[in-house]
Amino acid sequence: MSAIRPVSTQRRDGSRLVGLLGLAVLAVTALMGYLIWSGYQEAVRGAEITTRNYAAILEARLDATLRRADAILLERVRTIPAAALSKRAVPRYAGEIDAMLDSHMARFDELAGLRIFDADGDRLYTSDRAITPLTNVADLDYFHRLRDDPQASLVFSEVAASRATGRMSMAVARALRDDRGAFRGVVAAAIEIDYFKALFQALEIGPQGFVSLMRSDNFRTVLRHPMPSGWFNRVLPAGTAVREALSAGNKRATLEFTSARTGVDVIGSYRALESYPFLVVAAVGREDALAGWRTRTQVVGVAGLLLLGLLVGLMIRHRGAEAREARVTAGLVESEERFRTLFEQAAVGVTLTESATGRFVRVNRKFADFLGYSHAEMLQQTLRSITHPDDLTLNVAYRERLRAGELPEFSMEKRYIRKDGSVVWGLVTVSPIRKPDGSFEHQVAVVTDIDQRRRAQEALHDSEARYRRLTELSSDWYWEEDANYRCTETSVSALKQLGLDAAKRIGKTRWEIPSVGVSEAHWAAHRADLDARRTFRGFELGRINRRGELVWGSISGAPIFDAQGNFRGYGGVGTDITERKRQEAELIAARQAAENASLAKTRFLAAASHDLRQPIQAINLFLEALNRSSLSEGQKEISAYLSLAVHSLGELLGGLLDISKLDAGIVAPHLAPTNTEAVLRRIEAEFAPVVPENNLHFRLVPRRQDLALRTDPDLLLRILRNIVGNAVKYTEHGGILVGARRRGDRGVIQVWDTGPGIASQHLSHIFEEYFQIGNPQRDKTKGLGLGLAIVRRLAKLIGAEVHCRSRLGRGTVFEISLPLATEPSNGSPYPHVALDPEDASGFTGRRIVVIEDDVLVAKAIEQSLGALGMTVTAFNDAQDALGSLEIADADFYISDFRLPGGIDGVQLLDAIQRRSARPISAVLLTGDTSPNQIDLSTASNWNVLFKPVDLSKLLSVMIETAGESRRPENRKHRV
Repeated sequence: MSAIRPVSTQRRDGSRLVGLLGLAVLAVTALMGYLIWSGYQEAVRGAEITTRNYAAILEARLDATLRRADAILLERVRTIPAAALSKRAVPRYAGEIDAMLDSHMARFDELAGLRIFDADGDRLYTSDRAITPLTNVADLDYFHRLRDDPQASLVFSEVAASRATGRMSMAVARALRDDRGAFRGVVAAAIEIDYFKALFQALEIGPQGFVSLMRSDNFRTVLRHPMPSGWFNRVLPAGTAVREALSAGNKRATLEFTSARTGVDVIGSYRALESYPFLVVAAVGREDALAGWRTRTQVVGVAGLLLLGLLVGLMIRHRGAEAREARVTAGLVESEERFRTLFEQAAVGVTLTESATGRFVRVNRKFADFLGYSHAEMLQQTLRSITHPDDLTLNVAYRERLRAGELPEFSMEKRYIRKDGSVVWGLVTVSPIRKPDGSFEHQVAVVTDIDQRRRAQEALHDSEARYRRLTELSSDWYWEEDANYRCTETSVSALKQLGLDAAKRIGKTRWEIPSVGVSEAHWAAHRADLDARRTFRGFELGRINRRGELVWGSISGAPIFDAQGNFRGYGGVGTDITERKRQEAELIAARQAAENASLAKTRFLAAASHDLRQPIQAINLFLEALNRSSLSEGQKEISAYLSLAVHSLGELLGGLLDISKLDAGIVAPHLAPTNTEAVLRRIEAEFAPVVPENNLHFRLVPRRQDLALRTDPDLLLRILRNIVGNAVKYTEHGGILVGARRRGDRGVIQVWDTGPGIASQHLSHIFEEYFQIGNPQRDKTKGLGLGLAIVRRLAKLIGAEVHCRSRLGRGTVFEISLPLATEPSNGSPYPHVALDPEDASGFTGRRIVVIEDDVLVAKAIEQSLGALGMTVTAFNDAQDALGSLEIADADFYISDFRLPGGIDGVQLLDAIQRRSARPISAVLLTGDTSPNQIDLSTASNWNVLFKPVDLSKLLSVMIETAGESRRPENRKHRV
């Protein structure tokens, strides 16, 4: 019987075996590492050698090509006679020189052609003359360099499409000069780029490699394979590895760098030509170069791993045999310790109880802390003593079913009573500990603290209850829809208050319920918002409630998504806007009423303007006729006072009507580029003649360069008339100065006077209606206090700013600031200048026809013109005038716009013109100054005068109209 080896000997043998296996593993690992490293070095060296060889081949080929081409060029420079370098000599020398050039092309595949150009760049001689078109190279850079630099030798062009062949080529050229050094032309060889392209393509550089030919003097790309679009003549960026190495003086080098085009890591070599400014670069992709090495590495690695796996398996098997014995020995101890650890350190409460009595046999610290007892105190408790009475019956029932074998285990949420009497919630799972025969005396329970979760659920339940109460009490209603936009929930009480049935809304889309006030387009836009899952706000629609009333709601909503981002529907709120809609309807009605009232006011102002101007017009003309008659001194005085009274009345009427029309918004500005010089000259023409009557002088200060303002020239003239008129009225000595200047991007018109001045406390009131200074007796010769009120309104209308500066006893300055026009003005906007009645001698003996429905006005015109020697025929009705023979062939026609008889003055004059064989001369009078009337009147071909019109203005228009020779484009004026 053999002796049993001691355990210690067996362990030493096992350790020796493990050591030998470990050494074997280390040896295999070292061998694998060496094979991988040496393979990597071999792959990199192979790539470097390949690229160096490619670069050397390309360098030699390019150098040979350039040397051969340069030799040909030098030979042509030496042998071509200077006499041949002119266009006249071509017929004589072409055969010989072209044949010589063709001979050079033989067996020189790199050349695309040889050509000789004269000093003007025109081609004289060429190889392949039969297929080579005439070209001129005077605009090319290499031609300029050879022509302009006597020291230039061999010159290279950029790569471009040949003008002779259309193929990509690079010119190599030398200058042709005579014995005195004068430039006579250029001899050039075209290097065929496609030849080198084919050579590049023949090289095996791999998918990530490239071959490149570029200039070494400016780093421009001549050719590259593969060639990206637009890379001819592209400059290699500064900072690249090749450019940095060459700039450092290294003519040849092998580098690892990143391709500037693809960003791929490559292994490459470059060689710069010694005699010519070129370098070639050959590179292979690093990944391509290492592809074979990686394959070999994988094979070696797999073999090594298999060997290592075998060795490790042997080690594990040996170790496993030893470990099994140790595990069997320590199994019970470890199992007991694991149970104790799990029991005591579990994150939940764990208990062991007697199934019959419910007494605790063992509890962990977590459960004792959960109920606030010490470990010893817990062992004195039973399940009954710690269970809430309301949960005890259900708990006992589960235990009995567990004892009876009806349940393998059970779980329930129950309330526990803590030591301090408080109640906490726990989730308990109970399992029996069975004997081999299936019976059990103990049961284990796992208890999880869910007190916070249950209290959160109760708080959520209370919150939902409060939410529902608030929802029911709110005047707004809340709603939810599913993914098909069908209502799933909505507030009942809020809709009930509106008389709407919430139950009819459930299960339906919003557009399936009858509604009012929503067009098809609005529904389509709303559906588009929903389909795009956009939040929408303020979607308004009306519904008829159970009481037959129209109620309005404003709906807003937002899409609802689940945790995974899936669309679940919409939720939102609705608001009762019935009262707001009612107020909006009332507001619309009120606005319409206001617009109707404004329209009525406009009509009233138009009627008042017309009806009040008529008698003033008649009085003015009667007074002028009276003044031309023989009057005594007393009668002349009475006439003067009467004229003054009528003037005041007209001024009052005009001011009141202007104020009313401006406040009513009837006056509309017509903004246009306006000549400032024309405006000031018009003011000068009106006021310069009358100022001397008050012992004053009037001075206009024109600009050297005229200002073009963007304004309404007529409204600006009215502003200046009021301001200058006030200056004339209130200035007793000195004078008035009017001028214009530029101030930034605006023009400023200034009116200076030497009047009494305005106290500072009155400056803020001078633009108010009827406010006057120094006129307590309301002297009408000093105005009515409306002028500056009108100025303020007119300035606002045309966008002007009016400012006033004044010093008591020194005078006042008014400034009107207006924006400059961006385009030039179209000359003077004022066609009429009033004439003296004595200048109307040209109308003496002429026949004038007047059509005026107001008898007084008609009589006044008749007497005024009759006093000047004219024959006047008056009609009060348009139809009567058209039916009379006296209407024909009059020298001039004066017609009111408003006429009885069914037609107006424009239609009457148009009818007379149609009957006449020659253009008629006519003027239209109207007292209606409403905007519609102004637009209607001035749209005609007839001159328009607005009443009241004095005799001078009427005569001025008559003379001007008669002198226009009936040219309609020149007759449209309003005064």
